[in-house]
Amino acid sequence: MSSVQANTVPGTRLKPLNLLLPILLLLVLFGLSYGAAQHDSGIMDEPPNLVAGHYLWKTGHYNIDREHPPLARLIEALPLLFLPVEMAQSNPDGTMPPYWPLSVEFLYENTVPAPRMLMPARLMVMGLSVLLGAFLWWWGNQLFGPPAGVIALLMCTLNPLILAHGHLATTDLAIALTVPLALACLSKHAGPPSTRNAVVAGIGLGVALATKGSAVLLLPIYLFILAWTWRKQPPSGWVFLKHGGACLAAALAVLTTVYWGDLGAFFASVREVLFHSAAGHENYLLGRLSISGSPIYFLVAFLLKNPIPFLILLATAALLVRRSPHRELVSVWLIFPSLLFFFVASLSDLQIGLRHLLPIFPLLFLIVGELGGRLWRQKRPAPRLVLGLLSAWMAVDIAVAHPHYIAYFNQLIGDPDSAIDYLADSNLDWGQELRHLDDLLRDEGIGGVYLSYFGNADPEAYGIRYLPVYYESSRERLGDPTLDLRDEARALLAVSATHLPGVYRPTPEAFAWLSSREPTAILGRSLFLYDLTDDEDAHRRLATIFLEQQMPGPAQIEKEWTDRLRSEAIRD
Repeated sequence: MSSVQANTVPGTRLKPLNLLLPILLLLVLFGLSYGAAQHDSGIMDEPPNLVAGHYLWKTGHYNIDREHPPLARLIEALPLLFLPVEMAQSNPDGTMPPYWPLSVEFLYENTVPAPRMLMPARLMVMGLSVLLGAFLWWWGNQLFGPPAGVIALLMCTLNPLILAHGHLATTDLAIALTVPLALACLSKHAGPPSTRNAVVAGIGLGVALATKGSAVLLLPIYLFILAWTWRKQPPSGWVFLKHGGACLAAALAVLTTVYWGDLGAFFASVREVLFHSAAGHENYLLGRLSISGSPIYFLVAFLLKNPIPFLILLATAALLVRRSPHRELVSVWLIFPSLLFFFVASLSDLQIGLRHLLPIFPLLFLIVGELGGRLWRQKRPAPRLVLGLLSAWMAVDIAVAHPHYIAYFNQLIGDPDSAIDYLADSNLDWGQELRHLDDLLRDEGIGGVYLSYFGNADPEAYGIRYLPVYYESSRERLGDPTLDLRDEARALLAVSATHLPGVYRPTPEAFAWLSSREPTAILGRSLFLYDLTDDEDAHRRLATIFLEQQMPGPAQIEKEWTDRLRSEAIRD
């Protein structure tokens, strides 16, 4: 029997009462995710997923944004087939327009309002989140016994990264599910070789490869695990080739099905992922901008964006793995894949969010679950008390953060509003706070705002009138050029956290002039509001910015505002 299939824990047969806590945790997972989905406005990466998935459902062609495989996108776009949504259109010559502007137009300028399209798509991802939690409980139970399965599920339920991306219509949560699922499928093949088990392993591999490009790392992981497992009794060369061929054939069959027969699109996707990773992407770490990656980027993000009690449990599990009766299983099947994903990501020049490491988090939950299961079975009060206290700490952390999980940082940063000093982009600010901004403006009776927004959502879809200030979107946004904030009780400037240090801005100093001003509010830790009503210098700067943006009307208003404030200052 393979080590991954062996379970040395006695009494792992489930009783009906044992199902109560897992079901409760799954309900909590869904409830927290649903609350976050209701709060968050559309974020940067959702439009291309929906337009590509919908277009494939409608036409059978996958020619909109081939960088990411289509499986997660097909799942997310499925509910759109039951709405009167207009399909994206190709150019007259049959080619597709640039996919980012096309995708934003599809979501925010369609016959169905964007929020009505987003929620059903997000519900599909929430379903995958619940499925991930259920899978972790089941596999943890199979590997290490019921306490381990419940603790792994608890870690998943109380993890802010899972909650942050488990309600968004992106590919990140889906790959977090399919990578451990592929390893579970491989476990069937790690025993005595058989064609049936090889096919199961291939199906798991194919599903992961059809979800996201980072799943290609499963190929060396599969080879290493099988080589390690069969090192004492290796199969003959013929048997290895036979079952290896069956595994690859099953994976290719899954890919061909998901790509609707266009397997060439899969290889095009792999090429685009490799090109993007090699070309780099502007990133931000510890106050510094760079186009190349840093070997400590993901280490810093991991240490700051995970609950401290989870870090304590994970570090303890790593230190005590040698004492575990499952040390080989944990080391080969859980620790090795996690380290490989971490190592490759740290060498990449594409470093824009801890979400790129989501595939390893279920494996980490299982590692902690194995340790927790061992401590729980000792039936000593001290270890159980420690587990309970650390879990309670995580629960309080999540309750305090709700529903702002994207912007979650742990207590190591001190002031929670200082997160922008460490990381940006999807670690903190993905354009998720427009609903929050609209609520604030309505509560204060303010009819418009200056807005420097990082995201692809249309503020007008959330009822916000605005003047764009160094705006960042895949589709040009002009706001309302007729808006005159002199008529409002307060002239507020809302700046996305990502823009404050100059990420994706014309110059890093674009908003340096705000450093001497205290924000009047910070929405969800990621949208900074400044009151510029009587700020002569700010209005002078805004006049210059509007002229740069070829907005003469607002620029003239700002000039007049500046002159009035100067005159009042002289009189005083």
